Parts: sequence; C-alpha cells; structure tokens
Amino acid sequence: MKRILVPIDFSEEASNSIHFALKIAYKTGAKVFLFHANHIPVVASDSPFSVYEATAESGEKAALEQLDSLKEKWEKHLNLDKKIEIEIIVELGFAVEEILELVDKKNIDLIIMATRGASGIAKAFFGTNTERIIKSSNCPVLLIPDNYSYKDFNTIVLASDYNKIHNPKTLAPLEEIASVYNANILVFNAKKEKEYVPSYEEAIEGLELEGKLSHIKHQYFFADNENPIEAIDAFIEEKKPDLLVLLPHEHTFFEKLFSKSITSEFAFNTKIPLLSLPDMSEPTIS
Repeated sequence: MKRILVPIDFSEEASNSIHFALKIAYKTGAKVFLFHANHIPVVASDSPFSVYEATAESGEKAALEQLDSLKEKWEKHLNLDKKIEIEIIVELGFAVEEILELVDKKNIDLIIMATRGASGIAKAFFGTNTERIIKSSNCPVLLIPDNYSYKDFNTIVLASDYNKIHNPKTLAPLEEIASVYNANILVFNAKKEKEYVPSYEEAIEGLELEGKLSHIKHQYFFADNENPIEAIDAFIEEKKPDLLVLLPHEHTFFEKLFSKSITSEFAFNTKIPLLSLPDMSEPTIS
C-alpha cells in the first residue's frame, strides 16, 4: 500500500478521514494525496472567458489554501515521529469522475472517505456516488462513519458467503492491513438457510480462502440468522471489531436477496469503518 487518496469537501467528517489516512500511512509508509474537486464556475452567458478563468483560478487558490491548512493542522495534532509524504491536489470538475480519474492517474492503492459530507445531501444520493466509486474502481475504499475516532485495526471481520474469489490479489489489501496491525481476522459466513449443507463448490472455495489467509491470524464463524444483514450486525455487536470488510462484487448471494447493494446498506448503518475490496477484473489461477 503505497498511495492513499483522501477526497476532501471541507466537512468535519472529511477532515477526520485525514486522521485515518495519516495513521495508516505511518504504519505502511504510504504517500497521502489530499484531493478536492472544485465545482465548475457558473458565470453569466455573456461574460468574457477571462471572467470564467479568473473565477476558476480564485476557487482553486482558495481550495489549495484550505487543504494546506488541513495538512498542517493534522501534522501538528498527530506529531508523528517520522515524516509522511503528502501531496495536495485540486481539480475542476465533478467529484466522482475526478476521483476515478485520479485513482488511475496516480495508481492509488486505497481511497479513504467519510460516509457523509458537508453538503447535507440526501443519504440515497450520496450513497449512489459512493457506490459508483466502489463499483467503478479497482481500488479498495475505506468508509469512515460520522464521529468515529481512530483506533488501530486489531480485530477485523471479513463477511463472506464463500463466493468464488477469482483473483488472489483481491484480498491483498486486507492481508497487508492485517499484517501491519497484527490483527485477528474473524471470517464470518453470513449465509444461513434451514438445514443448510455447503455444496462441493462452496467447500472448495472455503479451502481456497483458508489457503489465502493461512499466514494471518484468523477464525471462522457461521450465522445463526437467515437475514444476512441482521446476522452481520449482531456479529459486529457481539465481537466489537475495529473494521468490517466486504467484497461487494462477489456477493451474488446478497444481491439476490436485496434490491440494493449490501455495501450501500452498511455504508450508512455500520458504526465501525468499512473496507470495500474490489474484485480484480482479470481472473487468475491461484
């Protein structure tokens, strides 16, 4: 994990994301990118281009100054004993499109976002934008709940239905985080049906998952509730982990049960950070 992107809308929640980014960067040695997307200026149709250009430049300068102020604030507040490389970026455009473009341009390894923003827009709308980033990018996204104070990731829940993980690289970010924090992974199978017996394919997939996690501390748990959302919620309440991990591309079982993505549901209800891992597009043989 070498590059962390933090989209900033200058809300308090987004500022807290910087805290997480710097602490994770301290552990992993990553570079942090603080990014803000400036809205395209609206000027009168008969205004000369110079007015549009001056408005855009003024907005960019103000955003750069705010980002620099946030950078200095958190560096001073955390007072870390080693310097973390931080780059400030402001682009003119729409936030989601600019974030996705920056992920590819800068080879970002992790996006850290707050689950709410300063605009106060409806939960469903912001959820759509968040889900667009999760679904459209081959980059893990770490969502931070409102008012959540940073904690080391000592206990991690990986919610899985043992659906096929095609590419072993899918779990690489989880493996790295678990390794640097010396965390214990609780693999929770949320698939529960009456008199449920795993299929041969599921048994094989379970063995493959075991192989991928063999070098990391981990335990297996199974749901006792047929509703996967309720089952995961109860498990989190019982175990009180520091991080929940989902693989939204792989959760076909959940997708069949719910009309909307389980990741979107948890992005706004979980009280702990949520890490969404992308499915690497090109299947490989592990």
